[in-house]
Amino acid sequence: LHLDTHVAPAAFAVGEQLRVSGVTFLEAYIVAREVGARLMQALDGRRVEGRGVSHRGWWHVGLVGPLDAALVAARLLKLDEHGIATALGIASVSVGGFRRNLGTMAKSLGSAKSARDGVEAALLARSGFTADPAILESAVGLIHALCPDGEFDYDAMYEGLGSTYNLESAPMCKPFPACGPANSQIDSVLELVRGTRIDPLEVQRVAVNFHPLSLFRPDARDESEAGFSTPYIIAATLIDREFGLRQLAGDRIHDHRIRALMQRIEDDPS
Repeated sequence: LHLDTHVAPAAFAVGEQLRVSGVTFLEAYIVAREVGARLMQALDGRRVEGRGVSHRGWWHVGLVGPLDAALVAARLLKLDEHGIATALGIASVSVGGFRRNLGTMAKSLGSAKSARDGVEAALLARSGFTADPAILESAVGLIHALCPDGEFDYDAMYEGLGSTYNLESAPMCKPFPACGPANSQIDSVLELVRGTRIDPLEVQRVAVNFHPLSLFRPDARDESEAGFSTPYIIAATLIDREFGLRQLAGDRIHDHRIRALMQRIEDDPS
């Protein structure tokens, strides 16, 4: 899902200017998306073990995004192998971003900047601008700077290359406008309240995993924070018996009943 927030805008921007065919557009998009998915998995595959770039606070969109956007732009611009590698080197200047910005406007800005900076990198490479073409794997390059020895999963980059594609697993479309882990929480609450007479105002305590790696906004002061706040998401879903765009509006975020119920929702990692 996150891959498309930088690959697609970059592809549309360059493809529209060059008036490329649909086939050319799709080839560039699929290749760039696949590379991005593999690089993301290689960088952050240890996440399930409580390790990896995400657990240290990096936001993977900011790490992979500029490179991925540069790749799709470079392919549409028909750069040769050295030109594509140089574009990645230039794009590496823009690599960065931290998970702490989740739940703020800056989170989405990361995707926008990645797309923009990637396109810029490809255009600069086409014009003769230089960068190290081996920025990914060389000593003191991106991988060595981000990952301790043994953490980067090289197999993820090459296993099944050319025979299996990330797109085959159909991109997930979130049913609710909230951070990914919250969607299962919302489903659970809706399953609980449907067909029952539970009065949310009589609920004394709700224990739920706050998922502190992503849903770490205990309050919900605005629509950006609301989708990353477990207390708000659970309380709003219990009271409104739904969670959609309406629950991200100011009148719902500041509803006194929701605010009161939020105080009775507790973190339970178990």
